[in-house]
Amino acid sequence: DGKVYLRPMATYTSSNSSYKEALLSYDIASGQWSQTEVFSLPHWHGRGSMEVQDSFVFQGKIYWIAASESDTDFILSYDPKTGDYGQFMQLPPDYYQPFTYKSAVLDGKVYLLRSGTRSSFGKDYTVANGFYELDMLTKKLLPMTWVSDKVDRDWISYNAHVAGFLDPLLCAFKGKLYAYGGKVKYPNVDRHSTLFAVYDPTQNRWDPVSGYSYYTARVSQTDAFMLTMGDKLYLGHGVTGFSYNYNSGSYGETNANIYTLSVK
Repeated sequence: DGKVYLRPMATYTSSNSSYKEALLSYDIASGQWSQTEVFSLPHWHGRGSMEVQDSFVFQGKIYWIAASESDTDFILSYDPKTGDYGQFMQLPPDYYQPFTYKSAVLDGKVYLLRSGTRSSFGKDYTVANGFYELDMLTKKLLPMTWVSDKVDRDWISYNAHVAGFLDPLLCAFKGKLYAYGGKVKYPNVDRHSTLFAVYDPTQNRWDPVSGYSYYTARVSQTDAFMLTMGDKLYLGHGVTGFSYNYNSGSYGETNANIYTLSVK
């Protein structure tokens, strides 16, 4: 509809505990920002602490994947034409929590890549992934093939309890899906992964993008983005190297460059 929409904002007033959710939008033609209230209650709501993790557009509607302080994950939907807004579905829980999500739409289907952590002795260091097709009619997650249970041995020690990748990026490009980067976690340190894999939906199969290894991403990231423009695939980096090292008490360096990913 000629507008750019930001993720929903949740607010409440402590005096009467009223709760509201609003959308901030930018009209490209007029250059004006506007805020639209889409949901309100006269009392506190559990979504007040929601964290919106990703979004996608499907059949003219905008969907936001979010989590709340109650460890409940859900998807919100908004129809710009009618103004209808609300919870589309609740996502199923799992042994690994809390979750983070990345989404992509390809050939009329919605795909979700889920990362979950499991805590042991007060430290969240075990990570597992789930890759799904989201059936928008039945509102069910259909498990699909993921890369494998292999881990990037170039970056972690062999005694580390690692089963997956945290927050890898996901993007649709030229009829396939690409997963890039993320982190591997083990006690006291989070290190970036060199994951770079491509998914062919016609085969339900992941393959390395380059050569025979899944781990060819030379510079990985946290808090970054991957998107397509025209016939190219772009990657914007955030913090490279260690996301946080508990031993040294320091973060990695910020990489402000934008790269073109080579995909043959």
